[in-house]
Amino acid sequence: MIVLLRSRMSPPSLQNVIRPALDRLCDQYRTKTVELSQDLLSLQEQAASSRESMAERSEENAMLEQQIRRAEQQLRDAKEAQEDRVRGEAGRADALKGEVSRLRNMATSMQVGALSGGGCLYVSRRSSSARPRRPTLRRARRPPRRSSRRCRGSAKPTCRASRLT
Repeated sequence: MIVLLRSRMSPPSLQNVIRPALDRLCDQYRTKTVELSQDLLSLQEQAASSRESMAERSEENAMLEQQIRRAEQQLRDAKEAQEDRVRGEAGRADALKGEVSRLRNMATSMQVGALSGGGCLYVSRRSSSARPRRPTLRRARRPPRRSSRRCRGSAKPTCRASRLT
């Protein structure tokens, strides 16, 4: 078949028609190859920059995750410390409640004993800005007795002032 083509076509037509067409086709493929190689190069550069940014972001994420873990641990520690303080304060509050109850019972029993003994007790509360003090128990002063004697304007002068004059 090649022999037939050669016999039918003359060498000048081969050089005039087919050769320029093949040259154009080669030029098209060459320009296409250059364009595609440039596209490939730009895509490779984009991929490399994407890998670099991904590596940076993964490093940032790792650092942030570590900071989050530290912050969570600090939060847990602070929460435990606060719970310990609350438990301690609750224990102190319970102890104070017991102490107040004991003091009230003691004060009540002292009042009952004082009333049966002829005196009365009262609880004195002193305020201090430096620190609070416990209430102290004191005997109440008896009110002065009123005498049945009259002083002013009475017929009998029984008052000291009237005696001195």
